[in-house]
Amino acid sequence: MFQTVLSLLLVVSVFGLDQAYTREYHSESDKPRLFKNSVLPGLCLLVILSVGVIFYGKLISEFLFGIESRVLISLTVCAVTLNYFTRFLSLILRMQERGLAFSMSQVIPKFVLLAIILVYIALPFEKSLVHLFYAFVASMAVVLVIFGWNTRTELKESFKASLDSDLMRKLFRYGLPLVVAGLAFQAISAVTIFSLRTLSTFPELAVYSVTLRFSAVAVLVQSIFSIIWAPLVFKWHSNNVDMNRVNSVAQAVLAAVCIFAAICGSLAWLLDYVLPADYLQVKYLLVCAMVQPLLYTLSIVTSVGIGLQRKTSLSLTTSVIALLVNLLLCWLLTPQLGASGAVIANTLSFFLLFVLSTEASAFIWRGFPRVKMYLCLALVVSGSILTVILGHEIGPSVWLAWSMIGIFNVMVFMTELRNLYGQILNRYSKA
Repeated sequence: MFQTVLSLLLVVSVFGLDQAYTREYHSESDKPRLFKNSVLPGLCLLVILSVGVIFYGKLISEFLFGIESRVLISLTVCAVTLNYFTRFLSLILRMQERGLAFSMSQVIPKFVLLAIILVYIALPFEKSLVHLFYAFVASMAVVLVIFGWNTRTELKESFKASLDSDLMRKLFRYGLPLVVAGLAFQAISAVTIFSLRTLSTFPELAVYSVTLRFSAVAVLVQSIFSIIWAPLVFKWHSNNVDMNRVNSVAQAVLAAVCIFAAICGSLAWLLDYVLPADYLQVKYLLVCAMVQPLLYTLSIVTSVGIGLQRKTSLSLTTSVIALLVNLLLCWLLTPQLGASGAVIANTLSFFLLFVLSTEASAFIWRGFPRVKMYLCLALVVSGSILTVILGHEIGPSVWLAWSMIGIFNVMVFMTELRNLYGQILNRYSKA
């Protein structure tokens, strides 16, 4: 619940201005002024939130955590505030392409959290939820200190910068639709879990949760790619680089998505050796769960025109449509199919989100070849859904089918694979 609260409050408190900052960074000459105008509105909201906690702290704590504790809710507010500043300071490092500083800032706090927990285990005192909250807040404080040190020059300049109402309105026009889009995107996952809890059984919810744990690899890939892609493509656009390279990137990512999905499908039977008998169904759900973040990763590339043209209201529209479709599919499929219905609903919703955002980008920015993309993804999506539905009946044949799909994908994307191989050879020869 703590992580959920942090994620939701971060989406709301930043007002989408973190993404607006990323979009305008290469277009705005006064970077400190841009940073100050991006950070200040959310900071005001956090101040209001802190005042509310003073008067209604116990009530809020009871609602969120089931415990009346001003300490817990105060630590939560501290964590939200630390998370907020960390988010914006990390953007400075990302936009300046200081990858090492950014990476170290992400890794070190994990070790700090682990060290604190190990100390807790070693010391002979009674542990409680409060101690875990202290550990999280301490690790987040370390993140902020590291980011603050690495961006100290930029922070000094931003303190001296002026507020600009016109710039702030421009940032809000870009960012506010992304708040609703972000909440709708998170709601898709929340709706699935809620539908399993209310329309199905707890064993089915457990199967779904375990499946998500294994699909976290694809989520990690999505997160890493998101961090790299947005600053890079906005820099290309600002420097008047030939944007046809976006098409090349899209084809490369498409190849990776299709081939990776086929590999997961052909090797999913190995889960039988690591999971207990109650979770043998997971191997049939895995590809479907993997496809969801992979589709979103590809959509980051194909929908880039929405950000470049500053038409973020389209992101809001596509996300809300996908959420509504997910609600309908969960209501129809979850009662009868349980976890299988949930992953099918999510996969179809993400595929719809991908198609809508891709078509919107092509319409407002520039067209690019999409027939091959849709056909290849339709094969992967339909294959993953059929694996969920028919996996129990056809048995080992499903893994053979995925192997054949993998070979087919390699043949289809042979040009992209050769180009990638050539780029790797050139890079190593130069090194």
